[in-house]
Amino acid sequence: MSNICKTVTLRTRKIKGGEQLSFYLDYYPGYRDESTMKVMRHESLGI
Repeated sequence: MSNICKTVTLRTRKIKGGEQLSFYLDYYPGYRDESTMKVMRHESLGI
């Protein structure tokens, strides 16, 4: 099985109690993290 994602989407979400936004990536169909063996479907960018 390959670790290739077919679609990656940049998404935003408002943070509670403020005007700021949180950015994260959505992966479809997801990929398996080699160290934890969990399927990753989204990741926060922390900015």
